[in-house]
Formats: sequence, C-alpha cells, structure tokens
Amino acid sequence: MSYNYQSILQNAGSISSDFSSIFVLPAAYTHLSNLVNNNVHLLKGDFRISKKAKGVIVQQGISWSSLYLKTHTSNFLQDKNATQLIYYISNSINANNYHITSLEAFYKRDIRLLMKTPFSVDAAVGVKTAFINNTTQVTRHIVTPTVNIAIENKHRYSNFDGMLTLSYKQNQLSSFNLNEEIFYPKQTNTYVKATNTNIPRRILDASYSWTWSGKKNLTSSFLVLSYLGNLTSTLSLPNYRGFVLFNRDSIVQLPTNVYTCSYHYTIPSVVLNALINIDAGYTYKTAFLAQGIDIIKTQPTSYRFYWINASIKRNWKKKYYIKLENAISGFNFKITNLLGDTRPTNTFNLLVKISQRLVISKAMHLASNISFYNNNIFSNNQAAFTYIDLEWNYSWKESPFHLIVRAENLSNQTRYFNSNNSLVMQSFYSIPLIPRNIFTTLRVTF
Repeated sequence: MSYNYQSILQNAGSISSDFSSIFVLPAAYTHLSNLVNNNVHLLKGDFRISKKAKGVIVQQGISWSSLYLKTHTSNFLQDKNATQLIYYISNSINANNYHITSLEAFYKRDIRLLMKTPFSVDAAVGVKTAFINNTTQVTRHIVTPTVNIAIENKHRYSNFDGMLTLSYKQNQLSSFNLNEEIFYPKQTNTYVKATNTNIPRRILDASYSWTWSGKKNLTSSFLVLSYLGNLTSTLSLPNYRGFVLFNRDSIVQLPTNVYTCSYHYTIPSVVLNALINIDAGYTYKTAFLAQGIDIIKTQPTSYRFYWINASIKRNWKKKYYIKLENAISGFNFKITNLLGDTRPTNTFNLLVKISQRLVISKAMHLASNISFYNNNIFSNNQAAFTYIDLEWNYSWKESPFHLIVRAENLSNQTRYFNSNNSLVMQSFYSIPLIPRNIFTTLRVTF
C-alpha cells in the first residue's frame, strides 16, 4: 500500500498586443496569465499471490486505487502595470473535485503455444468509477469497465532474434479530460475541451521486431513492423481567435489506424575501410476530418511519412576523419474538401552534410561541418541554403587549459525555412538565425 500527496502550483504567461483585439478589450490588456493550483491525493495498494504450477510461475491478485484531485485553474488578462480590472476568460475556470476509484483483478503466467519459447501473458480486468463535482454542485458519474491484456514472445533462430508483442487496452480518460464544461489550458495560448467523455479509450497494438548480427564482423540489421489501432478516436474541432486556439476534442466511435515499418542496416566495408549506416522508414495513418459545431460532418483521410538516411564514415591513420550524411524525408496527405474535391499535398526535404576533423598534433585539431538544405520541394515555399561551421581546438601540454575558437554560419544565412504539415494544420516557418559570428572559449580542467 502507498500514499502520495502533491501540491502543484504553476503560473504561465504571455504578452501580445493582439490580445485586446482577440478578446475585444481595451488596448491596454496585453498580458495573459494561466494560474494552476492543484492538490492530488493518491492511495493505492494490491494483494498478490505467486505460486509454481508444473514448473511455471503464476501470479494473480487484485489491485485498487483511490484518487482525489482538487483543481483550481484560472485564465485572465490584465494590463502591463496591473492597474485595471482583471478580465477572466469565460468558460475556462476549472474549480472542481474529482474522486476516481479503480478495482482490478490481474493474472500473469507463461504459456507454451506453437513456438519453442513460451508466451508471456499479462491480463487485468476491472472497473473505474469517477465522480466530478463542478462549480454548480452538479455531480457527474462515469463508470468504465477496464481491460488490459499484453502478450509477448521472444525467440531466436541462429543469428536472428525476434520479438512479438500484442496488447489491447480499454481505459477511462484521464481526469482533466472528463470535465466537459470548460476549456482547460494545455499550453499558454491553447485551450482544450473534451466531449463524449463517457466513451472509454480503446487501443489495439501489435508489433514484431527482427534483429540480425554477423558473427565475424560488425554487420547488423533490424526490422520493426507495428500496427496501432485506435478503436475510439479523438475528433478535433479547432477554433482560432487570432493565434489563440480553442480546441474541442470529441471522443467518437470511429476507428483510426497507424501502420509503421522501419529498417536499419550497418555495413563495415573492408574495401573502403569505412562504416556505412542505412536507415529507412514508412508510416501510413488514417484519420477523419470534421466540419461543423452542432451538426458535425466527417470525411476519412490519410497521411504518409517516409524517410531514408544514409551515412558513411572513415578515417586515414586516425589523422583525418570524414563523415558524409544524406537524409531524405517526405510527407503526403490528402485534405478532403467536404464538397467533394480531393487535393493531395506533398512535401519533400533533402539534407546533405559533410563533417570533417583533421588531427594536426596531439594538442591541436581542426573541424568543420557543412550542411546543405533543400526544404519544401514541390511546394511554393521551397528553400535551399547552406550552413557552414569551422572549429579550432588547442590544448597546452601538461596544462589544464584548453582553447576553442569557433566560427559559425560562415555563409551568413539569415533564416531557416521549413514547413509543418499535418492533417489538422499546415504552416510555414521562417526562423531567424544568428548571423555570421566567431567566439572563443577557454576551458580549465582541475
């Protein structure tokens, strides 16, 4: 049995002259504050029995927990000097009491089935009950059956190692998501509200990993295949007021799936006296786009992400080191127009990087990094640029002093350009960079 108590106090703020127009206030209201004052009491325990039956260890028992959460969050605007009346953002004050109890029975053992090595089975079933007292003294009561089943098998054939994992989880939403009355702050300028919170979260997960390593060299590879199925999904309905986001997350009985494949291969080349690494991956995701407030229309859509990274590194008599890297990544997703027009969207990024190090003596060496970026290919925001850094290191013999002289951004790039594309939002970033600069560091070791 264990008991835990936490008192969580947080204060976050942001400043913008746009807040007054976003919330229709006088121009002086430029400071937004998010105050959080939460008290958490958690009491939990379990009773378990372990026994050995026919050479197999079996664990079984019950576990229970009682969580009491008292929350008080407020979000308000005020002027710089705090001389005017405070304006509280409506529908964002969370002053509630949550009492959540759970009771589960669990069972764990190894089972031999089909394969030489046993399957590890870990299962738990139970019920979770939540009582929520809100600011109007209205009590919500949510009862959720819980199921957690995990199956795992590890096996080996010659130089190959494999692992299969399967799991199914059905659980109640987290405590804050159970309150359907208010928008609670997730970030400084982001507020989230959940609906249909009586629907449990149900997730099906499956993966298989395969690894191989050479007996006489450093050659190795691994492959991972995975599937994640959200049988109850979250349908997001964002509403922007300027740059402040009020997002309504609705739990719906619409399944979404994520399929992932990733591969790694390490090749020591005797001919080149070099080490080669290759990484590749592919992700396919299904989702739903929604439109509306009272009457919501949904349309299925999909998202693809892929990448290939390759690198080769070698050295000449441990005097000159070089590493060449090449990275290619891309996005492809469909934004389905609810009127019937479907437009595929593509984004493609390329990175070529050369890292070098020259050892002049035990006390001195030079290093350089040259990176070429070509981002957002096939879009109107394509941007190509080169970034160059140089470094000189010197250590005095039998001395604790170490001198570093570093020159950064020798190509004097002023901005880094990139796109952030997803099913919910598409944006283009232009990030300012520090101009061409040189700095010196003297390090003392003692």
